[in-house]
Amino acid sequence: MKKTFYILTIFLLTINVQAQNDISKYIGKYGDWMPNGEALITELELKANGTFKLRTTDYVYPQTFKNYTNEGKWILKDGEVILNPHLKRREPTVNITEKQIGLKDSIKIKVNHYVELYEKQNLIEKQKTEFEILTLYFNKRRKYKHLTREWLKEGSCAWAPRLRNRVNLDSTNTFRIAKKDIEKFGIYTYGFTDFIELRTKKNILTITK
Repeated sequence: MKKTFYILTIFLLTINVQAQNDISKYIGKYGDWMPNGEALITELELKANGTFKLRTTDYVYPQTFKNYTNEGKWILKDGEVILNPHLKRREPTVNITEKQIGLKDSIKIKVNHYVELYEKQNLIEKQKTEFEILTLYFNKRRKYKHLTREWLKEGSCAWAPRLRNRVNLDSTNTFRIAKKDIEKFGIYTYGFTDFIELRTKKNILTITK
């Protein structure tokens, strides 16, 4: 069966344990178990031959409620169980293309969002993907826009805050803002651990992730 992984799916997980050298104490299955004996969210199996199997919620796109699976090798080092110690976490990348189009009173912004699929650490496909929400700020974090889809409904969770400064993108993933001096902007969405900040030269035309 063909296995594909999202960008950022090179997964490094540490479990804090007491510093011991006997790995036999850690062999077994770990998870957040339900009364019926099934794992609710995460299940990790550490095997005696130094391999592991992991099943958990997709941590790049958790809102899909799909499962993420991975397997590989594990070691015990300085009291920590480390999965796939030879691999590094993949980080998201953001590129910007700027273009001056005449003297206009607004700036046009278009966002292209891509997911890279890997098989055995080799890039096999790059897919243009619809995102649910992406946050973009201009110069300062308090000057932000939540870029969303018209079909994204609020209120499904009573504890979730309402989205302020929400902008629904059209079918071309494009919107406009009043013309201003933009020295830098930050971008954040699913799979990011923090904002990625870039500086501009002219006016923004296209942001490609």
